[in-house]
Amino acid sequence: MRKFGEFILRGRLQAAAMALIFGFIPLLGWVSVVILALVTLRKGALEGALVLIWAVIPDIVWAAMGNHMVLVYGIVCGSFFVWLMACVLRYTVSWGMVLKATAIFGIIGVIAVHLFVDDISAYWVAQYHSYYQELVKAANESGALTANDQARMNAFASAMQQQGVVQFMANVSTGVIGAFLLVGSLFNLFLGRWWQAVLFNPEGLRSELYTIRMNYIAACVLLVSTFVAYLGWKWLYDLVPLMLVPFFAAGISLVHNIVSKSKMWLFLLIVFYGGLIILSPYSLGVLLVAALVDSFFDLRRRYGVIPRGV
Repeated sequence: MRKFGEFILRGRLQAAAMALIFGFIPLLGWVSVVILALVTLRKGALEGALVLIWAVIPDIVWAAMGNHMVLVYGIVCGSFFVWLMACVLRYTVSWGMVLKATAIFGIIGVIAVHLFVDDISAYWVAQYHSYYQELVKAANESGALTANDQARMNAFASAMQQQGVVQFMANVSTGVIGAFLLVGSLFNLFLGRWWQAVLFNPEGLRSELYTIRMNYIAACVLLVSTFVAYLGWKWLYDLVPLMLVPFFAAGISLVHNIVSKSKMWLFLLIVFYGGLIILSPYSLGVLLVAALVDSFFDLRRRYGVIPRGV
């Protein structure tokens, strides 16, 4: 990785060529985005923009071949978003600012969808019913189902028979999909920042990740938005998943920070991530509460580690 990174940063031609080549390789297109992040973080917005031009060419080609959605998830929520957030990270050196900008970017996108698509909620209701019909058809054609397949079918059928559940899923679907797209791109940005740290500053990334914290204003915005959505402003449901992303990241940062003081930090992190997966969604709720409490009371200064310079 070190030699490859040094080769990429040697000049514009190398960076642009690698971004273009990896963009055309199936299952490795993400490497192109990581290269874009590395160049932007190290050399600035202009050099990153030059690589961005070459990085999006494969997506434009795929779109011209009929896959038009790649313009959204490959360019707008992919390469362009990573370049934009890399610029924010380079000039602020703050993952908190990056996450807030991510939420704003996603909220603008979801609002645009609601403005340009008539009744997006009804669209998702129709999609879920169509998917359910396809599942039933596939089950009938395949004959015998395994116990797990039958359990999934029964759970989905039960959900589809409850209009309130289907409507809630429809109300949050656009926001949830947008959040997943942005989280994927943030992970590519993280890989680019990790690559930069390996090359130039091995200890710098840890300090950045230990201090991700949302302030009380962001926490109040999330709480008020959730309460107003509960009162009946259903379009706000689609915005809440995007607002949650920064707080989940802040919660994970808080856990890493506090656990780092223990000699058993590795074991504790394994337990934490195991619980996060096995006990989800309850564990996510606990993580969210911890991040909200930290927003108001700054738990790191009481129980965690304050990196130098903070």
